[in-house]
Amino acid sequence: MKLSRMQIRRLVESILNEDEEPAKKDMGKVTTYIVKSGETLSSIHKDRGAPSATLKDQIELNKEDNSKFNPDKLSIDQKIKLHTDSAVPAGAIGP
Repeated sequence: MKLSRMQIRRLVESILNEDEEPAKKDMGKVTTYIVKSGETLSSIHKDRGAPSATLKDQIELNKEDNSKFNPDKLSIDQKIKLHTDSAVPAGAIGP
């Protein structure tokens, strides 16, 4: 079976359009976490973050609500959002 150029073009366009919006990976639930003394975003993510979420995912989650969020300048009692596993991590204050 031979395909015309127009048929090939439509086929290619339909394949490309399917991949326009990549599927989002499941990064667990989102909870609010209260920062404790000596913690960094990296340490919090390592101890309590969802395995499928990257540190970059955690930063982007917080920048959605606060464009001035600075992961290098967390303060004690600061509330941050955190992708977590289904279990609620210690220090979390709910969804």
